[in-house]
Amino acid sequence: MMTGGNAAIDVTRELSLPEILQLALPADNDGRLWPGTVDLITATVIDLALLGRITATPSRWGSSWDAKLSVVDDTPIGNEPLDSFLQALAAKGKPRKIGSCIPAFGVSAATTRGLVARGLVATHSSTGYRAVYLELLDAPVRDSCIARLDGAASSSDVRTVALLDIRHWSENGWTPEGRGGYPPILANYPASVALIAEGALHALFTATGTAM
Repeated sequence: MMTGGNAAIDVTRELSLPEILQLALPADNDGRLWPGTVDLITATVIDLALLGRITATPSRWGSSWDAKLSVVDDTPIGNEPLDSFLQALAAKGKPRKIGSCIPAFGVSAATTRGLVARGLVATHSSTGYRAVYLELLDAPVRDSCIARLDGAASSSDVRTVALLDIRHWSENGWTPEGRGGYPPILANYPASVALIAEGALHALFTATGTAM
């Protein structure tokens, strides 16, 4: 499926944050896209919070990544990565700390399934440590995702700026040598989302080592 400029923008608006992020990840020297990891989970958590599907209870110890996530509404959304995470959290039957959800509830495979179903990528087996890589089938949609991320700093759309937060916190993640303090949080998240976004970004920072 190849789409023109305006059509590509329309498709991008239909994508979830993890799907946009996956398509915007850098390709390798052979033009292959590799599945994201913790960055995609972070995008999923923030997207679900913005949709009002999950909520968080603050930790009595005060750390945002210790806040506990609960499902508000587990009705399927019709989006592979969002539904995958929502179902995994609901199946636990009790709240889970954000810091434990971020590495535990992987959405890479679900994100890939969603993009394949939309005709945006194809998967190919790999002999490396990662089982598959993604072949891009729709360059205009990828270009729109990259443009959305690159222009996020001047956007008033909280979902768009959230993508920039994820990129910054992933790029500047923790290392044994240290890289200074936490990056600033750029998006003006609603009060109902701010705790979840902060906790998810801190968990991403700690996990680091993503494809971003």
